[in-house]
Amino acid sequence: MPAPTPRGVDPQKWAAFVECQTLLFQKWTALELAKDHRLAGRDTVPRCEELAELTLEFFVRHGGDVEADELAENWSAFFAEVFNTELGDGSAEQVGRALVRCYHAIMVQNDPAPWQQLKQEAAQRAARGANAAVQMSRRQRDAVVGDGDGDDSDDSDFNSDSDDGSDSGSDADDAMAEDGDDAVAPPPPPPAGPVIDEDGFEVVQKKGRRRG
Repeated sequence: MPAPTPRGVDPQKWAAFVECQTLLFQKWTALELAKDHRLAGRDTVPRCEELAELTLEFFVRHGGDVEADELAENWSAFFAEVFNTELGDGSAEQVGRALVRCYHAIMVQNDPAPWQQLKQEAAQRAARGANAAVQMSRRQRDAVVGDGDGDDSDDSDFNSDSDDGSDSGSDADDAMAEDGDDAVAPPPPPPAGPVIDEDGFEVVQKKGRRRG
């Protein structure tokens, strides 16, 4: 359950401040890594929500007296206890200062500029993320199409080679068949001895002419 609107505070201003905290937490790399790596196991998401609620309750109790160092100290203790992680990168102090500025701008000065800026940055991140997703999808699609073209090319080359080979073989077979049809059978060799007819007489053989 989110922290209730403090007594005597404009609900719209408080809602804007709550959204500022949500947007800042979404930008907080350490917190997002804790979610991604499930540092609290199955309870990681509920514990992250608990951290946000505790922070809002801290502002409800102390209002404009909240200081960035106090937030950073509380958050560091929470990370160490719940996520077993030490925040040594200074990010807790940075997020704390940004959140305190948002509180004073919205709740005290009635200035929605930090809130609007955070929303604009969030929209830009979402747009970049969507564009990156589209580009990734296009690259994957192009890769698939490219692989398909390559396969078709290989197949066509293979078929072309096969066709050329079969045509060449067919042409050779045809050429051999034509040579066989046009070839003239050689004359039979002359008999080695005398030729006897049916009546028992010797047949006189003519001698062929010799070419001069």
